[in-house]
Amino acid sequence: KINPIRSNLSRSSETGLLLTSNLDFVGAGVNENYSKSVVVQKGEKLVLIVNNPKMSHQNHTLILHYPKTNLKVEVKDTVQQTDFQTIKYSLSIKDKMTKKLVLADVNISGLSKNPIFLKDVNNYESPLFKKNHHAVINVSAKGYLLSSVEIAVAMNEKEVVHDVFLEPIESGKKVNLKTIQFVGDRAEFLPNAASALKSLLSFMQLNNSVSIEIEGHVNGPGKPNSSEYKELSNNRAKAVKSYLVENGISENRIQFVGYGNSQMLYPQPKNSAEMTANRRVEIKIIAK
Repeated sequence: KINPIRSNLSRSSETGLLLTSNLDFVGAGVNENYSKSVVVQKGEKLVLIVNNPKMSHQNHTLILHYPKTNLKVEVKDTVQQTDFQTIKYSLSIKDKMTKKLVLADVNISGLSKNPIFLKDVNNYESPLFKKNHHAVINVSAKGYLLSSVEIAVAMNEKEVVHDVFLEPIESGKKVNLKTIQFVGDRAEFLPNAASALKSLLSFMQLNNSVSIEIEGHVNGPGKPNSSEYKELSNNRAKAVKSYLVENGISENRIQFVGYGNSQMLYPQPKNSAEMTANRRVEIKIIAK
């Protein structure tokens, strides 16, 4: 009998072990792509099992990283080397009506290994590794509605420019915080929820007269909106409220409600992305 020491049930085509991860096991659902690295000794044997039904009868690429010693690298033209290996990326935050720059707090997930947190900025520039990127940008600013934007950067791009346009706060407006995701069938945040939660907290701190309703939704196509669905979505919305209250936001400014599967964005989801989109938390402005 062999006992597993690592397990990755990842939806991503890129998965494995990572030095910066602290997870022994990655469960099914919307989770991290990597579990933590393994220290091995000479003579030890490890068994790797790959089972990917979506890639049936196709190839897999296995990349192993070995420690290197006495390695000398000579780069004669550093600038040219960097330009070749990176994508020039720039982001600007603007008022939707005036197109003028706006100072804001910005959280970016997906452009680097760790989330990027920026405070009081109206633009951001950084080189990106030449690979396909899918990222979520959350922006909060005084007087403006919280914004959550998905972007894609293709590896063949040389330069990418993105503008995020902010709208003024209005009662009744909603924001879908796409990266507030939970462990399957539980009201427990996944690690990737941290960025969106921080942005929501920042929004509430910057706009201290605003009151919100947190709406929880689950994925349940073709099934009745059961009491279990309603309770789960309610508990997930309550978890977001608890996070805000624990970080200093008055509970009088926050209402929460769970809609179960009654308001799915995709009543008949065709893929995992649409199912994930159904499992969401939305923020509704009820007073400004």
